[in-house]
Amino acid sequence: MKPSPTNTARNLSLYLAAQGLQVAVPLVTVPVFTRFVSPEEYGVLDMLQIVMILGLGLGNWGLSNAFDRFFFAFAGSRDRQARLLRTLVTFTSLVFLAVFAAVFGLRGWLTERLAGSDAWSGLLLIILATGFLNHLNSFFFAFFRNSEAAGSFVACDAAMLGVTTALGLVLVAAGGYGIWGIVLGSLVGRGLLFTVFFFRFGLHRLQVDGGMLKECLAYGWPLMAHVLPGLLNNVASKFMVGAIVSLGALGVYGRADGIAAMVFMIMTTVQHVYAPRWNKVLFGLEAGGARALAALFTDYVSLVIVPACGLVLFGWEAIRLLMPEPYHGAVPLVIGLALHYQALAFGKLLGSIGAYLSMSRYMGAMALAANAANIALNLVLIPRLGALGAVLSTVTLGVGTTLITGVVYGRRYAVPYEAGKLARLYGGLVLCGAAGLACYYEALPYAQGLVLRVMVGLGFLALWLSVVGVHRVRALWESLRRPVAPASPVEESQA
Repeated sequence: MKPSPTNTARNLSLYLAAQGLQVAVPLVTVPVFTRFVSPEEYGVLDMLQIVMILGLGLGNWGLSNAFDRFFFAFAGSRDRQARLLRTLVTFTSLVFLAVFAAVFGLRGWLTERLAGSDAWSGLLLIILATGFLNHLNSFFFAFFRNSEAAGSFVACDAAMLGVTTALGLVLVAAGGYGIWGIVLGSLVGRGLLFTVFFFRFGLHRLQVDGGMLKECLAYGWPLMAHVLPGLLNNVASKFMVGAIVSLGALGVYGRADGIAAMVFMIMTTVQHVYAPRWNKVLFGLEAGGARALAALFTDYVSLVIVPACGLVLFGWEAIRLLMPEPYHGAVPLVIGLALHYQALAFGKLLGSIGAYLSMSRYMGAMALAANAANIALNLVLIPRLGALGAVLSTVTLGVGTTLITGVVYGRRYAVPYEAGKLARLYGGLVLCGAAGLACYYEALPYAQGLVLRVMVGLGFLALWLSVVGVHRVRALWESLRRPVAPASPVEESQA
């Protein structure tokens, strides 16, 4: 059934409210954590997370993508969808246990080489367990998202955020546990949520549907050629900053990435509303074809680009307000990474198109090429520019691979993007980023630079309104204010 505008607005408002919490919480925690945790300790955390990220890649087997692919393929059979969920979570849990056992045996060797001391081996195991739990929880969140059960998604996400944040603040600020307090709070919050999901979805009754698992592995396993190089690409920059520059520089880089990633988090939140719809268009469950897909994408970009512009314009003030002086070098890193994450909006849609077209071999080849290019660029730029070199490499390759992938996929599924509107939106974003960088590097006195950025921001708002249309903004506002019907029993009980 095609979702009504009212339900779409309801889901969007719920997801945005939850994302508001996700963005607001760091505004409270970052000033606390960065005053109790040094850049060097954060650098240790970021280096050890490399093991967790690679462990997730080894334990994933491409099944996250397979879940989305077969969830919609099983549309109309709630029982098969639930069986798919239990099968993939059970199998992934067993694989993760094997990975954890391997890391446990190598924990001293790994921490000695990554963090300079095997005293961090316990922290490594906590980080690894937290990442595994978070990944397993992502299957349940994907079930809610694909079912358009926004209420269940948001309630679980908010509960986990509350426990994680409260415990982390107590352990760090009151208990003096430093970086250990942050990861322990995260472990407990995610562990409690997984326990709830474990019983709510009947995982205590072990169930692996062999036929479904075989189909999912046949689809997902070739994606490992894409996943693993992609993960290496993700960790290569951080590892090289830590190894070539210092753990302190890595700590600053990691915090900059955390602030900029708020742009990506908002994109992902809005995607929870739009991805099910553009997947339904791709699979023929909703009318409109490629033109409807293009219109949905423009709507998506128009929503997610606004916070990115705010961050690149006023990132200087945000960093100085939130963090003490040792972290102030993060400002240009935040601006560059925010631009990078916003460019990945195209990647969100292209990922769905690639899954629909079963382009796993191409995705793997592109990921390998991007990983090799990233390492080469980092080797050139990081020794000369430090962490900023890693950001420049990330931005260059992110934009380049997105353009190439768009051209390749377009040969098999052409999307008539609303190019004029998108060009104006992204052109405005680049102008905002240029203004933010010019002021950080003191091309103008602070007062004049602030006036300039305010004017550029107002200009972008006018541009945004010309693209979106005042009538559509008014219609969206009215739909959000309008009372909506309660969620269906399928959404809140079966989901």
